[in-house]
Amino acid sequence: MNTLNTTMILLTVTVAALMIPRMMLDWLRYRELLNERDEEGLRGLMAGQRRWLVRHGSCAAAATILVVGVRYLPELARYDMLANGLIAYAMLSLLFTLVESMLAQRIEATLQAKVGTEEAASDFGQ
Repeated sequence: MNTLNTTMILLTVTVAALMIPRMMLDWLRYRELLNERDEEGLRGLMAGQRRWLVRHGSCAAAATILVVGVRYLPELARYDMLANGLIAYAMLSLLFTLVESMLAQRIEATLQAKVGTEEAASDFGQ
């Protein structure tokens, strides 16, 4: 049982080690696209953020379902130590979902502001 918990914790740390730099690079890419005023690039980044939101949310939901199964199903009671690692993974996935949604909201606000500014400029010219 201890090896399952250790494996789950190792998986959680590995996912964090891979996702944190990727998210930091996405924030840097957002700033670069913003400075270049690349609307198409921002839309592509937004689509990527939405996919990551779904992935992280799905992983968090799956881990939560597994924790509930381990805690409340008698057949899985022997894997009780695994629940701690699954809880850590679910919390980390939810944290990643939060960070990804913050970037997605920032990109969406930037695109909305750009569209609103262009519409106001076209209305002013008429």
